[in-house]
Amino acid sequence: MTDPGSITKQIVISSARAFLLEHYSSRELPIPIEDIVEIKLGLKLILLPNLVRDFSVNAFINTKFDSIVVDEYIYTKQPERTRFTIAEELGHMVLHKDWYNVNGPKSYDKYFDWQETLDQISAETIALLTSFNYQTTQCHLCHRSIRFLETACS
Repeated sequence: MTDPGSITKQIVISSARAFLLEHYSSRELPIPIEDIVEIKLGLKLILLPNLVRDFSVNAFINTKFDSIVVDEYIYTKQPERTRFTIAEELGHMVLHKDWYNVNGPKSYDKYFDWQETLDQISAETIALLTSFNYQTTQCHLCHRSIRFLETACS
């Protein structure tokens, strides 16, 4: 279990490779990220209208790591963005679930500090899991979505 603040680029690369080897060894493009999430991992993909409008996020994975909520419009109208977004949320699970379950924040305030650390490395995970070249991006999870995150997938 690696502390999120000490995750290096090499850890991200090796984690992404190990994940793909286990869940999609052919590595043919496009990677069927939705099938991996729903069928192989048993996570729920939940479509929610107006997630971007109301909470300024495209998607999020809940703190139980058993559901990914995606903005309904993005899911239906922007399939490439949807794949990227789902992979980003999956990256949070791959890299942080074990640590989060033991050491994760127990309050909203502590969650914000913790999320800031994760945001710094999430773009690398996304790119590796979806085989895209990328420029560093910021994770999209915002403060307003936290309360929603806790209730939407309970």
